[in-house]
Amino acid sequence: MAMSVVARLELEAVFQDGVFRPLTAPEIAEGARVHLLIEAVPTPPDAVELAGMVYDGLTPAEIDSIEALALDRAHFLGPRSAS
Repeated sequence: MAMSVVARLELEAVFQDGVFRPLTAPEIAEGARVHLLIEAVPTPPDAVELAGMVYDGLTPAEIDSIEALALDRAHFLGPRSAS
């Protein structure tokens, strides 16, 4: 009985419409039979969700104070100089 060589390849894929779609092309022969071990990667929250979490645990007065500072451009750019 001949021994076969087993190659190990790790890549990321997206499961879509019932099919695993690799994010990079694997270097294997077309039609090759493979064994898959699936490890789910948590999806990071989107920017809007993260932005909403900034104020978690703050009172409305604290949020108003932060918003006032953020909207006051002098805190970021300094006072305007006369040109």
